[in-house]
Amino acid sequence: LGVKPGELIVGTIVKPTAGLTADEVADICYQAALGGVRFIKDDEKMLNPAYCPLEARVRRVAAALRRAEDQTGQRVLYAPHITTSPWRLASAAETALRAGANALMVNFFAAGFQSLELLRRQFEVPVYAHCGGKEAFGREPGQGVAPEVVARFARLLGGDYFRTGVIGGYLVGGSRQELDSLTAVLTGPMGPVPTAAPVLS
Repeated sequence: LGVKPGELIVGTIVKPTAGLTADEVADICYQAALGGVRFIKDDEKMLNPAYCPLEARVRRVAAALRRAEDQTGQRVLYAPHITTSPWRLASAAETALRAGANALMVNFFAAGFQSLELLRRQFEVPVYAHCGGKEAFGREPGQGVAPEVVARFARLLGGDYFRTGVIGGYLVGGSRQELDSLTAVLTGPMGPVPTAAPVLS
């Protein structure tokens, strides 16, 4: 994106699951890009419905973002949601990238943790490691897996973005301590493993 180290990257989520067509999604992305958004991802429930199929959606969004870049000089990452069965994941990624996506999003709880590694090994684009489901995985005191462990695995397996939450948000978590702890896991030293961007949402 050409941002300076430490510069805030403002992003947004488009909710085609509300019934938006590919053209409507593209227009929303175009307007967001003109407004300064640098990262856009699909809704985590969005897959490949007939009214807004993956390939058509990505093709139209990519064209809209190129138009916005021509006007603003700022590149925008678009991460379509490609979560699917493990044996179809690479094909979905190829479809999205061929259509013009410059990032990918996968829910690694639904597709399996190895989905991150598969995408990282095969494709050289940023991967949004969507963590929907981690709350059910480890929120019972004394049981399950701590969110920091999940974030560490997401980073080790190749995730570039991981949601840490916000202080006082409506989702589970949201304490300052957890936010700081997850941020440290994503950005702290880990040998040759690249840092991951904490996503505040």
